[in-house]
Amino acid sequence: MLDEIFGFKNFLGEIVWYRYNKIPDKTKKLFFKMHDTILHYAKNKGQHIFNQILSPTGKMIKRKKMKKINGKIAVLDEYTEYERELLLTRSVIEFVPDPNIGDSGEKTGFETQKAEEIISLFILASSNPGDIVADFFCGSGTTLAVAEKLGRRWIGCDLSKFAIQVTRKRLLDIHNSKDLMED
Repeated sequence: MLDEIFGFKNFLGEIVWYRYNKIPDKTKKLFFKMHDTILHYAKNKGQHIFNQILSPTGKMIKRKKMKKINGKIAVLDEYTEYERELLLTRSVIEFVPDPNIGDSGEKTGFETQKAEEIISLFILASSNPGDIVADFFCGSGTTLAVAEKLGRRWIGCDLSKFAIQVTRKRLLDIHNSKDLMED
């Protein structure tokens, strides 16, 4: 469906969110669902926004440099050192816990809920303050809540009246508390 909306040529990639704290239910006779897949599309590939997000590592990291030579990746005998790691450079994200497990204050009761931390990474990386963020299956409203906190405008839709009410309450609570995130 996203290929029809955005066009296959605007597909940027697939990211896997590995839910490391998921507890498998062995009674269901199913393969374990330990990850979610996030598809990344742009309105116009090549003109899309990609803001680098750096995170402190707490230590100096030393790695060999790599370079593309004749279309192949070569490891050089030079090193680079850094203290801050570029997030969202791997296709698997495994450092963000599932909000539906444990004592998360984010838990809304929606099985497909994403953590605000993971949604904020994507919104920060792919938009600037004032941009529009859309979620056409908003569920409990995590994307819209994070967009609001980060100073983005948003559009949200869902077929479920319950989802709309949960999202509406969540957004009003943010507005009333002025609970905004830092960009």
